[in-house]
Amino acid sequence: MSMSNQDLDPDSTTDEDITTAKEELIKKCEEMWKDLEELSLLIMQVKCLTAELSQWQKETPEILPLSEEVLVTLGKEEILLNRLFDVPHDPYVKISDSFWPPYIELLLRNGIALRHPEDPSQIRLEAFHQ
Repeated sequence: MSMSNQDLDPDSTTDEDITTAKEELIKKCEEMWKDLEELSLLIMQVKCLTAELSQWQKETPEILPLSEEVLVTLGKEEILLNRLFDVPHDPYVKISDSFWPPYIELLLRNGIALRHPEDPSQIRLEAFHQ
């Protein structure tokens, strides 16, 4: 007979073998139970965070309202940015009649744009984020 046949023989197992196998099985079950508890806590945490996110989305107003005035101002800034990247050696933009003067003043007073030192009808974007 080979060794594997002896391992399968129920008469050859001892009480020690049974006890050892039982302890190993109990250890594995305890580890699985701990994993299940940890998973349960993580699932509860995900549910809480999801509920909190949906609550914030309901209560938080729009930070930047997309009114016509805001969109026009963003368009002016986009023109300045495009000019800055397209022609870095000459980033100035000529102010035409299509620019509403209060918007230009808003950009100038807040340090977002600067006038040309020699030609006040031109402005450029300033590094206001630094």
